[in-house]
Amino acid sequence: MHEYHELNLEAYILTLFSTVASIYRHQSLRASINVVVVKIIILKHENAGPHVTSNAQDTLQQFCRWQQLYNDGDDESPNHHDVAILLTRGDICRAPGKCDTLGLAELGTMCDAGKSCAIIEDNGLSAAFTIAHELGHMYRCSINLWKP
Repeated sequence: MHEYHELNLEAYILTLFSTVASIYRHQSLRASINVVVVKIIILKHENAGPHVTSNAQDTLQQFCRWQQLYNDGDDESPNHHDVAILLTRGDICRAPGKCDTLGLAELGTMCDAGKSCAIIEDNGLSAAFTIAHELGHMYRCSINLWKP
């Protein structure tokens, strides 16, 4: 991410999350969900963060453990987050050769500090929709197919 976006990375991430916040503010949801960026950690070196591989499940588990080191358990703390999201430019694969996955999060983990995390493959601004989708999984939202 850092090498690809360079000096524009923070602005890019904030743009993604502004889009996610707009999606969750849509009146059709009939819910009050505020998406707020609390902290951005930019990893400039591969070994500075969690071990990221193309294996989606392994990377999610590694990231979920790693993010706990940066989360204050006190809800009132400015260093507390409800959700952690890892953005990567690398392929996310659910199985060898099956690298069409754009994101991964566990279902219904929004209130679990150790599992309220997601990994997202950065593929441009459409990654905002993947982030919103994975947040929906953490909220335990089902995927309803609209039929006219």
